[in-house]
Amino acid sequence: MRVGIQIAGSANRLAGGEYTFVTNLLGALTRAQKDTSHEFLLCCHERATELLSKFTNFEAIDVNQIPSGKGWEASMAGLLHWHGIQFNLLMQHWAPTTLDVPYATHLWDIQHRINPWFPEVSYGGAWEKREELLSHVLRRAAVVIVGSEASRDEVSHYYQVVRERIRILPFPVPDFALDPASVHWVANGRSISNDFLFYPAQFWAHKNHVLLLEACRQVRNDFSWNLDLVFVGSDKGNEAYLRDYADRLGLTAAVHFLGHVRQKKLIQFYREAFCLAFSFLMWPRKSAPARSLRSWLPGPCVGHPWGAGAVG
Repeated sequence: MRVGIQIAGSANRLAGGEYTFVTNLLGALTRAQKDTSHEFLLCCHERATELLSKFTNFEAIDVNQIPSGKGWEASMAGLLHWHGIQFNLLMQHWAPTTLDVPYATHLWDIQHRINPWFPEVSYGGAWEKREELLSHVLRRAAVVIVGSEASRDEVSHYYQVVRERIRILPFPVPDFALDPASVHWVANGRSISNDFLFYPAQFWAHKNHVLLLEACRQVRNDFSWNLDLVFVGSDKGNEAYLRDYADRLGLTAAVHFLGHVRQKKLIQFYREAFCLAFSFLMWPRKSAPARSLRSWLPGPCVGHPWGAGAVG
């Protein structure tokens, strides 16, 4: 069977956990190729140069060649049929696809249903757009892939998808965390002199960096512990506010805003941190907890039902 792997957008490193998730699964499919008769084809935008150069073992189809507008879905179906694709796997539930070819989709969250008035999932028509897309995609999917039992319960409840069509695939530990070179890597001098909490999260409001800023100030004031914070991740509109907030708390020198960092530097922070912090208002169900639990440091447990079984 020829299987299309549908990938949204340019899928580069700046996408953070999304990029890690997609590349990790593509790596697993690469290793599985020798043991299966199925053929896998990457269906993505030509701008996804990072993926295309990394996974040259897959045949690639540029879905951007289809003009937008009325008839787009029929054209997509025609393109997939032309390439002999019999089944689609959507790496993200918003990946461009057609309902005329059987498919499975990964689903990370339905937070617009759980927290319907949180700005990021409600402002400017975001709630309606999410609901329209998910109602369209989830109910028709042959298989919906989620990260935990709690997520399966929510999909079944909110979208009336029978549980037999919802499969649990715990979010995997990324390949770089299992690489012996990473596990035995020794830093050449500490990058941060003080003890620090490490929070690898893009600067979205729902990541709740403010909670860690307040905690850092309290620890420093109440216990005279020179604890720092290290934030890594791309800015999604909230970084300037957080920098100002840190300044107002008197934490300018204690908070390290480092933006997007390379994998080697990320590994170093995991190894050196006092602990890994999680302050999400909406659980992302990706792989940062897995990286901590499997590899290098004592990450705190998260009291949220999506956390149970969500990493493997």
